[in-house]
Amino acid sequence: MNMIGTQASDPSPQLDLARLMRRLAERGFCGNIDADWASRDAPSTDNSGYQITPDVIIAPRDAEDLRCVTRVLDDAGLNVSRVLSLRLCCRGG
Repeated sequence: MNMIGTQASDPSPQLDLARLMRRLAERGFCGNIDADWASRDAPSTDNSGYQITPDVIIAPRDAEDLRCVTRVLDDAGLNVSRVLSLRLCCRGG
């Protein structure tokens, strides 16, 4: 689970990314979280003309980090269930 993104190039106003990143840290997420433009732009396209710029890049370190991400996203306090455009994309490498 490496990317969270929407069709928009700017972070979604419906999902409070700062709160998401803070909650991940509070719950013990140990992987990398990148929300800067350069980190988000690089994986926004493949060899096709299709492009989606993610709102944030989340790179879990281990299975516990994956569980942490799913628990935080399931938290009603982030209103994630109301964000219909939320997409999780897995990338390997």
